[in-house]
Amino acid sequence: MTKFKTKELEHCYHTILNNFPKLKVYNRQKLQERLKDIELPDILSNNHESFYQELNIFNCGTINITWNIEKLLQYEPNECDFEYHTVRELKTIIDFNAPQTREVFNEIKLGLKSQNKRDYIVLAMLPGFPKFLIIDGNHRVLEKINNLDYNFKCFMLADKRVLSFLEPNSRQFIETIYWLNTII
Repeated sequence: MTKFKTKELEHCYHTILNNFPKLKVYNRQKLQERLKDIELPDILSNNHESFYQELNIFNCGTINITWNIEKLLQYEPNECDFEYHTVRELKTIIDFNAPQTREVFNEIKLGLKSQNKRDYIVLAMLPGFPKFLIIDGNHRVLEKINNLDYNFKCFMLADKRVLSFLEPNSRQFIETIYWLNTII
């Protein structure tokens, strides 16, 4: 019997098999090999800022991935990397039900203010998700949530660009999800 480093990913593996019973034996084995050695959330040293994000991929339950916020802060996007969206538009492309977004919304209701690190927000689209997640800028978006015409400058991460801002185990997990999306 194969040992997984985390119970969450073992559960994820079995849930995927149940959800996709026609997955070929070869692909089942490959999926098992890819998931068994991943340890989530990433164990980090204190030498850089990170952000944990809870995900529910393929209805597998909560899986935490880790973003390297320091790397995001150091990255200098080109002007062509940005899109401009009003709050009204953001409401259609962002998952406002993500646990971190709900948590920040509660902080704002309590009157807690954020410190802006830059003049844009960072949104990321992960495989298997119909909407973007807010990686940096939760407070700014939620503080303006009722001002539907307020315009945000957005750094949009999608496809494989997302990978470079994830911690190693989180990256490996998301790469596995990219791979899985190509075969199901």
